Amino acid sequence: MEYTGNEELWDIYDENRKPLGLVIIRGGGRLQLHHYHLTCEAILYDLHGNILITRRSPEKAAFGMKWEVTAGSAMSGETTKEAAIREVMEETGIDISGCKMVLLASERVDNIFRDSYGVLVPNLNLDDIRLQPGETIDAAIENQREIFMMIRDGDFGKEQGNRLISLIALGNRMLLGKTTEPGKKNLTALHLKQASVPTKRRGGAAT
Repeated sequence: MEYTGNEELWDIYDENRKPLGLVIIRGGGRLQLHHYHLTCEAILYDLHGNILITRRSPEKAAFGMKWEVTAGSAMSGETTKEAAIREVMEETGIDISGCKMVLLASERVDNIFRDSYGVLVPNLNLDDIRLQPGETIDAAIENQREIFMMIRDGDFGKEQGNRLISLIALGNRMLLGKTTEPGKKNLTALHLKQASVPTKRRGGAAT
């Protein structure tokens, strides 16, 4: 694929996450064996432990209409933290650059290095959300019990949904000082006092 100046560029790393000094065009074909690029995701919490989720546009080839937390690829020259801040701004209009942000997990999967961040946004509010056309069509601030039920019911893409269960528990401990037990049958019965906090969704009343 020829670069015209409008395409997204990715830096390439080896299996030890050392930069190779190579740059490729996104969509320019499969990465070579032992070549990797950086990706990120960001889980935004409010002070009650509720989490911002967005719904993917039906125009998206992968997981259209599924709910998700913000995720994306780092562009050339970016760290994953910088990429997460940019992706959240692009897809939701929220500036998290001044928020508490912790690395929850880092893993190498297929041809990517993925860093997952938890972000504490004290004044998280749906009124501040600005959805990105072609990327997201809806947003919600949900309590964790509801999110786990949505994952169970297939409302999230399977791969991210399965990963979110443990990531949310890590965020509870690292951002909120709360403890949950991933994998236990009572995972959705969180120790957060969320019952009195209404679920909020764009375009609808609190529930």
